Amino acid sequence: CLLLPIVLISSQVSLADYSNLPVSSNTNASVFVAIHGLQGYSGVYGLAAGESSARLMLEISNEFHQKVAATERVELDYERTTLRLDYTRGLGERLSAGIQIPFIINSGGILDGPIENWHDLFGLPQGGRDNTDRHELLIAYSGNNQSIQITDSDQGIGDISIYADRPVFESSARKFKVRAKLKLPTADHEQLFGSGGYAFSLHLNLATNLYENVFTYASAGLSYLTQGDVLAQQQNDLIAAATMGIGWQFKPAVMLSAQLDLNSEIYNNTDLDAISGEAGIIYVSAKYSLSKQTSLQLGFTEDVLNKDAGPDFGLRIGFRF
Repeated sequence: CLLLPIVLISSQVSLADYSNLPVSSNTNASVFVAIHGLQGYSGVYGLAAGESSARLMLEISNEFHQKVAATERVELDYERTTLRLDYTRGLGERLSAGIQIPFIINSGGILDGPIENWHDLFGLPQGGRDNTDRHELLIAYSGNNQSIQITDSDQGIGDISIYADRPVFESSARKFKVRAKLKLPTADHEQLFGSGGYAFSLHLNLATNLYENVFTYASAGLSYLTQGDVLAQQQNDLIAAATMGIGWQFKPAVMLSAQLDLNSEIYNNTDLDAISGEAGIIYVSAKYSLSKQTSLQLGFTEDVLNKDAGPDFGLRIGFRF
């Protein structure tokens, strides 16, 4: 069913340019999911030989969950800041390759107060936030003869990924691109900066012009995970992920967009949604083109499906040049 966005969007035909569509190459930022580097929508353009592109994405995600099942317990009260650098180089023959390097900070954060105020303003449930101290850090899970507990702030390089892109079909109405990505176990898995295992993903990206200034875009694919060091007894090997989005060219330099990122279950043998990892995350953003070569992207995320399996709130700021 995660391939449905590709089928639906590919039925639309029109004319336009897709260069302003937002790119968010990773999906669910929940701490037990992000360590596997699931691939999101990565655009539809390749680079010519000798061309290069770099993108910096700052993501701040805040999550709070306290749940107990028959034999399991999870406590999540943390804020994670990730600065992610993507560098891509055109190799010729429509093929480009790149590297993704994340730098991660785990902390108690600064967003607890604003999130509680936001929930109060709109009458949303706090889920226990208002009964705990603000700016605390706790990432803990116990169950299935496994346990994790992190209480100290730390920072470090996450799992580094390498990838290759190749457009496979282009017309004035529709564009397809394939991305193959390999995540390497380069990070400290004890701090949940990485999974301790490899991950190989293959994704198809699509963009279509719906009307003169309205675009649809999507991606869908699979990731194969080798056994890592985080909840290894429960980890699934094959994970599906998909994105479905719509963008509106509000002004010549401004693109407004909304998308839904989906991923299948990461871990099995659990009664806790926060551990299973199966989620739907909505991402709303605005992208401003500073020039033909540079753009600034600002957006936020909110968990909307299986709400325990994604961050309560996320902020993304991206710069591409």
